This record gives sequence, structure tokens and C-alpha cells, in this order.
Amino acid sequence: DDYYKSGFSRGHMCMSNDRQSSEEQNKQTFYISNAHPQYQEHNGGLWNTLENVVNKWGNDASFRDTLYVVKAGTIDKDEDILAYTSSEKTSAHLPVPKYFYMAILCLKNGQYKAIGFWTEHTNVSITKAKAADYAISIHDLEEKTGIDFFCNLPDDIEAEVEAAYTLGDWGLNP
Repeated sequence: DDYYKSGFSRGHMCMSNDRQSSEEQNKQTFYISNAHPQYQEHNGGLWNTLENVVNKWGNDASFRDTLYVVKAGTIDKDEDILAYTSSEKTSAHLPVPKYFYMAILCLKNGQYKAIGFWTEHTNVSITKAKAADYAISIHDLEEKTGIDFFCNLPDDIEAEVEAAYTLGDWGLNP
């Protein structure tokens, strides 16, 4: 009801397809705490493209032993909030992120690599998006968000993997 006629779709951060091992896990993906208001053009276009790329990595055991994925929208600072929703059914005013991002850390054979994605939240259809166009280093993503994403890594490994990324290591073409 908080989204009813608000002009925004429920943009799941953890996709329903990512939680298929039990009915209970799948139901949790539909909690409001797992969603940000998104323009459907963004949610079904650019964001969907990026999610499909990350899903492919997560489903490919030859690519990774472990894949850590953080997805969110910017709602911590006023300047990073696009608007607030209003619904005809409730008095909820949910913050609408101005930007969406992902931070990804991959572990394969004891080696780490990391990459980030940063998107501006617009109501423009971007259906032929290339993930490479939205890729940034984790260091740059941390600068934009103020979040220390992979702080539990040993400092030397964290510094190395967060500083840069190579598109080819991720199967992405410029």
C-alpha cells in the first residue's frame, strides 16, 4: 500500500530469484525493508541489466568460489535523496534514492577482486546499457557513499582490491 499510485515500483535489492532455496527465504525478499522506490524505467532497465550481470557471476562456479554483493540506494544524506513517495492508501513518505549502487567482492582460488556500479536514478529507459559504463572502483564507491564496504578483509588485501578493477577480469567489455 505504501507504493500505491506513488509513481514508483518496489525495487528489490535482493532479487526474488536469488532466494529460491526455501519459501521462507523467498518471502523475505518481498519485505519493504528489501526495497527502495524506483522508477520502473530504472528498475526494469539499467538496474535489471546490472542485476543480471551479477546474477550470472553468482551462478557461475567457474567464475567464483564466493561472491559478496551489496546493493542499495542513497538515502543517508538529503542531497542524495531524489524525493519522497506519497501514496493514496497510506501516510508513508519513503525516501527515493538519487543514486543506486552495488559493491561486489569475488573470491576465487584464494584471490580477491572487487568492482562497484554506480547509477543515477532517472525515469529514462536505458535498455541497451553496458555494465562497463557504470563500473567504478570500490574506493570511488566508498568516496561517494561514505561506506567502508569490505572492512573485514586484511588491510593490505582491502587496499589492493578496492583501489582498481580490470573490466576483463569481470568479463566486461568497454
